Order: sequence, then C-alpha cells, then structure tokens
Amino acid sequence: MLWKDTSAAACETILRHKLMPTPVPVQSATRFVEKYQLSSINIGLSSGADYNHGNMSPAPSVEAIQTIARQLPSGPLLYNYTADEIVEFPDLYPVIKAWARNLHSAGNPQSRHDVPSSRSFSMTDRAAVDRQWTFGFFSRATMKRPHRMLLPF
Repeated sequence: MLWKDTSAAACETILRHKLMPTPVPVQSATRFVEKYQLSSINIGLSSGADYNHGNMSPAPSVEAIQTIARQLPSGPLLYNYTADEIVEFPDLYPVIKAWARNLHSAGNPQSRHDVPSSRSFSMTDRAAVDRQWTFGFFSRATMKRPHRMLLPF
C-alpha cells in the first residue's frame, strides 16, 4: 500500500494522481516542488501517537527541527504532522503543547488529524495546533493545483 511506502517512486506516483504524499523524501523535495508545484511539505517528525497508541515521544529540540527544515526547499510552507486522532488521550495535550512550542520556535506549524476540539489545545499567545485535518482532507489548499491529502481510513 502506498500509504506506508515513502520512497521517491511511491511519492511521485501519488503526486501524479494529484494526491499529497506525507512526508516527501528530503532528497526529492526540490524536484517535487518544481515538477508538481507543492506549496507545503510535512517535515516528517512523528510523535508516534495515534488513535491506537496513546503515547507520544518527547518533542524534538528546536535545533533538530531546524536541521531537517534546512534540508528542504525554502519556498513551500513547512509543517509537521505530529499526531493522528488523539482526541481520546487528553493526557497527551501537554506533550502536544511542548511539540508546538518547539515547532513554533523553529518556524514550523504543527498539524494533527482529529475531530475538531479546542479543549487544552490552546496556548496563551498561539494555538498549539495550527492546522487540523477533518475527515481526511487538508483544511486549506496544500498545492497550487488541487490535490487531496492521502490519509488512511
């Protein structure tokens, strides 16, 4: 299944069908931006948390995030898809906030896929979650040409 295959060939197949692979391989990112007009790229740091797994890894350092971001093209929006459908795990909200603080300090928005919820996902000066997928589609255009996020259902 292409969802688990993050190779350049699999990503290119997905892009040819106007779907958005996440993440794209660092070594292919510039070519994909030029050929498929990607306007955003997932930097690819996963916390490991999803609807089946209520544990998250600690937030990466600002320096680690910046190191990855420097390897990617500077034109597209760089964001991080941190967790997937964790609304049933409110104990993870402080960890999501720690991820958000470091991602924001590094200049990268944070995303997660979940039912919209504001409980404990706000910080005093900025939302902890900048983008939220609902029912499998990205909330704003991901590419200059129409593409849909490829998400598991």
